[in-house]
Amino acid sequence: MKRISALLLTFTTVVLLAVFTVGTSAAWDGTTIDTSWYNTTDTTFTLTTPEQLAGLAAIVNGALSSIAPDDFSGKTILLGADIDLGGKNWVPIGTTTGASGTTGFMGTFDGQGHYIKNLTIDMASREPDGIRFGFFGIIGGTAKGINFVGASIVTKDACYSAVIAGYIGGGTVARCTVDATSVVECYTSSSGMIAGRVEKEGTIDSCINEGTIYGYGALDGTSAKPTNNVIIGGIVGLADSSVVKNCINYGNVVALAKTATPNHAGAAGISAFVKTAEIVNCVNYGEISFADYLNDNTGVGGIIGKFHSSAGSIISNCYNFGSITGKDNDTTQTGLIGGLLQVIGTIENCYSVPSGTLEIGGSGAISGFELKDNKIVAKTDAEYAAMESAAAAIEEAFFATTIPLTIHYVYSNGDKAAEDYKADLLEGEEYSIDSPAITGYTTDQETVSGKMGNAPVEITVTYSIREYKLTIEYVFEDGSKAADPYVDTKPFGTEFSIESPVIEGYEPNFPVIEGKYEIDRTIKVTYKSTGDATGTGEGAGTTKAPETEKPESSGCKSAVAPAFILFALAGTAGVAKKRRS
Repeated sequence: MKRISALLLTFTTVVLLAVFTVGTSAAWDGTTIDTSWYNTTDTTFTLTTPEQLAGLAAIVNGALSSIAPDDFSGKTILLGADIDLGGKNWVPIGTTTGASGTTGFMGTFDGQGHYIKNLTIDMASREPDGIRFGFFGIIGGTAKGINFVGASIVTKDACYSAVIAGYIGGGTVARCTVDATSVVECYTSSSGMIAGRVEKEGTIDSCINEGTIYGYGALDGTSAKPTNNVIIGGIVGLADSSVVKNCINYGNVVALAKTATPNHAGAAGISAFVKTAEIVNCVNYGEISFADYLNDNTGVGGIIGKFHSSAGSIISNCYNFGSITGKDNDTTQTGLIGGLLQVIGTIENCYSVPSGTLEIGGSGAISGFELKDNKIVAKTDAEYAAMESAAAAIEEAFFATTIPLTIHYVYSNGDKAAEDYKADLLEGEEYSIDSPAITGYTTDQETVSGKMGNAPVEITVTYSIREYKLTIEYVFEDGSKAADPYVDTKPFGTEFSIESPVIEGYEPNFPVIEGKYEIDRTIKVTYKSTGDATGTGEGAGTTKAPETEKPESSGCKSAVAPAFILFALAGTAGVAKKRRS
């Protein structure tokens, strides 16, 4: 099944052709870059030509002597037209060896539904641009709303490669598509059609792939890299401590070891390998095969190839309609939903059409692996219509119009307190967003929650400075009261310097208490007799009230002026302690 409904196919094709054929840029020549759009003061830039996109890559990668490197953190790039990259070799935005380092592009890239045509990477060696290849090499920010047509990614060295992002490190790729004419052909390591690898709590959300990915363990006729991994997925090669949700793969996934003997190998419709990851609401229609290789670390599946290395991955509410083929009709490490289940994890509420004699998961599952509420459903079964409908709803949500939700965080004087929260939600979708905590301030809305209507929602959360209470107790060594306590309340950050009251015949252990109002605190000052006291207990001696401003002299009866030694006291408050001669 290449489409869940003929009507949806027709609608999608018409929209694609209409958008791409109107307002497409002239094809890129492969060398010209344009950075005239860039400055260091603006935070939003609209790009409309391939030369400007190449300029963006050069700035992020630190390739220009005239412009300092910029990872675009806190900034937004808007794609204002369809772009033709002309089939010329593309240097990714964010390279391992570039100025962006390991975090790559940290801003927001909003394609606004535009198309990027003829993205091409033909990489014989991973130097000098590192090991991550795609339109983005490395992204720690957000990419959304981009549609790729006719992409060709060929990598002949061990690397992470994909059409959209070679590596997502804590970032997000959302609502992006790759069309059926796009191809990824990779020789070893971790690759996918949307991303090669997603880690560090990164997210791939609501992406659709129609292109084909080929993953080989060796170049034709050679075994130059005989032990490198072959890890390929229709959406992503490896998902580690991350989330992949609401994604659909229509493309075929073809893995071949050829003459190589990979250490780890896998192929799947969504993610070849998972490590403590969550895969939810995903669908595979593509044909998945790894027909020439099988070792103890090989896994093939409709959704997941292998539960790899770290326990805790969860696969839920996923659907497979594609055929799955392992070597020699293997059923031990090949499954309809998950293949090699070698670490503890969960597959629940997942459905698949039959493919040979395969079960939901490979039969070699480790003891304790959870398989619950899953089912194999043939087209002739009564439940097939419901399964098809549930899968269709995931794609229909992709094409539904989203509505922006924006939450501003400001101080009571109107100044910005934190970065805005932005999300694109569906009508009727509920949201609950915790406001960021800011030390010393309280918010009028700890959690912003509600349900999206049919219009954009903009909410302002206001932070007010918090007041804190300082209490200083004055006691004798026996614990009885030496003087009335000092009690005051001030706004966060206010400095204080409080002299302890003078009591004839007694010395306080802390002549001065000083610091800042940062928490509610109680400090105890103890008075010790100097041998000159006229009495003992509460009220003994003569007491002088404490002063709130630090005087020129301490007022203590001592032959040596006190030295002030600050130390931490559950915050930055400190005390000045008398040094005896």
